[in-house]
Amino acid sequence: MKKVLIISYYWPPSGGSGVQRWLKFAKYLPKFYWKPIIYTPENPYFDLMDNSLTAEIPNEVEVVKTKIWEPYYLKDKIFGKSKNSQTSGLINNTFTVKNYFFNWIRGNCFVPDPKIFWIKKSIDFLLKYINQNNIEYVVSTGPPHSMHLIALGLKKKNKNLKWIADFRDPWSKLDLLDNFHLSYFAKNKNKLLEKKVLCKANLILTVSEIWKDDFKKLGAKNVKVITNGYDDSDFNNYTSKTSKEKFVIGHYGLINHLRNPKNFWKALDEMNLYFSIHNYNIKIFF
Repeated sequence: MKKVLIISYYWPPSGGSGVQRWLKFAKYLPKFYWKPIIYTPENPYFDLMDNSLTAEIPNEVEVVKTKIWEPYYLKDKIFGKSKNSQTSGLINNTFTVKNYFFNWIRGNCFVPDPKIFWIKKSIDFLLKYINQNNIEYVVSTGPPHSMHLIALGLKKKNKNLKWIADFRDPWSKLDLLDNFHLSYFAKNKNKLLEKKVLCKANLILTVSEIWKDDFKKLGAKNVKVITNGYDDSDFNNYTSKTSKEKFVIGHYGLINHLRNPKNFWKALDEMNLYFSIHNYNIKIFF
């Protein structure tokens, strides 16, 4: 089997959308004669837990961990842990002086994200690990985009590595950045780091054609799309409770204050002027 090192912040028992993509790839890569080696933090900072995902890790997958330190630990110790999820880095989108201050610190002092303190340590550790285990292929997946900076550091030290940078979300064009009140310096630093990754990686992966075009405009030469999908095995024992007669509209991703589908609601409202949606058995899932 060929070995591939996958640098991912999110890994079971972490839950949520961030862990799914490369957990599923790692699950099926051995069937194509690839041995996945996952590099992930020993003590990550996340709110969502899903222990059931651990059962999906095949025996062929090797998981390597080192400790990480993040500023959120210090913030929680001094000010207490927020009731809101901080996995995306956003403290709270409600405007208060305190929230504004924390989000400004997050966006301007920790570029591209609070995982930056893991970069140098990881590069030093993985250089030795790669040499000892004869690894030629590396995948970094972000966000958090510090994972790409780890791979960038490895590529600079070992130019023979074949590196795939996988973007589950954009970087400098991510809508969430607006909440961090970025300074001119922070915006430019994000763009500079992003361009280094886009130019140095052997291949850029992303999940949509629109983002593919965006990355090309930002300087990437070799960009491919592997959309997010689903795992057949997750539905082996699934029985739908939704009648086949219903017309179902579903959004299976993140909906937040920045991603309100206003035109969709407007269209539904206009449709309701001409006929009752309830009479046509339409079901909407978010």
